[in-house]
This record gives sequence, C-alpha cells and structure tokens, in this order.
Amino acid sequence: MQHFKLFSLPLKLYLTYKINYDLKGYESEVNMNKEIMLEVKNVYGNDLIYPSCHVANALIKLKDKKTFNKNDLEVFKALGLIIKWKASSI
Repeated sequence: MQHFKLFSLPLKLYLTYKINYDLKGYESEVNMNKEIMLEVKNVYGNDLIYPSCHVANALIKLKDKKTFNKNDLEVFKALGLIIKWKASSI
C-alpha cells in the first residue's frame, strides 16, 4: 500500500511564500511589536480600563466583559505585551 502526501514540496513552498507575502502588508495593522492600547474612563466615580485597539478588543472578547481589571494587566505583562495608554479627553 502506498501513502500519498497531500502537498508536494513545491506547492508547500509556494503556499508558505504566498502566506508570508500576503501578510507583509498587515504587519503594522497586526501590531507585530506586541503593543496593546488601553484607555481609562471614569464611570460613576470608578476608573475602568477599556480596550482601545483591535488586539485589545480581541482580548476582551475572551473575557465576555467590557473592561479589563488590574489582574488582566499583570497577565498581559507576563505574556510580554507592552501596554500603551490612550490619553483621555476632558
């Protein structure tokens, strides 16, 4: 019985090249330097931490909540994320 490979080597190389080439334009959008932007808003006297970029928005969806807490910030730091703060408006 003969086993067939799903992809031949040239096709694998092409797909790898194509994926890498297609993703090059998104490096700044995907934020490859592991930075997330957060914003502090005062709501009824409480300072709440809201996501302010697409990466932070994706992370908040994992929590099923609208805000982060201080424990989340420690986890982000442990993961190597750099936290940038959006300037609040008056």
